[in-house]
Amino acid sequence: MTSFTLCERLGRLADLTASDEKHLDGIEHIERTVPARTEILDAHTEMQYLPLVVDGWTVQYQLAPDGRRTVHCIAIPGDVVDNPLGRAAMATCSSQALTEATLRFYPIAPLRGLIRREARIAAAFFAWEASYFAMLRGRLLPLTQFTAYERLVHFCLDLLARLEEVGLAENDTFPLPISQALIGDYLGMHEVHVNRTFRRIERDGYIERTKGHVRVCDRDALSAMIGFHMLVPAPIVD
Repeated sequence: MTSFTLCERLGRLADLTASDEKHLDGIEHIERTVPARTEILDAHTEMQYLPLVVDGWTVQYQLAPDGRRTVHCIAIPGDVVDNPLGRAAMATCSSQALTEATLRFYPIAPLRGLIRREARIAAAFFAWEASYFAMLRGRLLPLTQFTAYERLVHFCLDLLARLEEVGLAENDTFPLPISQALIGDYLGMHEVHVNRTFRRIERDGYIERTKGHVRVCDRDALSAMIGFHMLVPAPIVD
């Protein structure tokens, strides 16, 4: 299984030196495994740690006053749960474990000190933040212009590519341990519509679903259908 220490995750984004790695590995952290549906963070509360998902899936969301939920991000291993390093240490949204999840909590104060002193570490965090916001911006077109069918196609391709990047999908097949209700909150669709649209895509021969997994049968055709391009940041080197 792919390992997800903070040093290894940042090493994908910048050409870290041995000294950089020593600094990052020297930061003491807390590791916790929590059951599914455990609240990890509440919106607008102070964050003293940067949570890194090591195993399992989490979700970042906001609730409207009447209880309706908007899902901002489905976090997989290797992702952080919010990122307060570049601003006031306040959670921008709430977070919950979707499955049993293991997280490492890195204290913010020493991380900010490293960002001030070590240029490569600062560049890696900048690239990480930029890639996260690029992912959020990439959702605007599907949410505002795509049909329900195209939204689900984009969802499958995007999740497949992200899971492949961290070694958790192969042979065009990826795990999907989340409910259709949550997918609906992520895509702005009712869960009944999610179910019907999934079945249409499957009948058209583009995907196959087995319990807890989805296989993309014709990746090229689906990518051409919606103009999908996965943006993977290149490592920063001198």
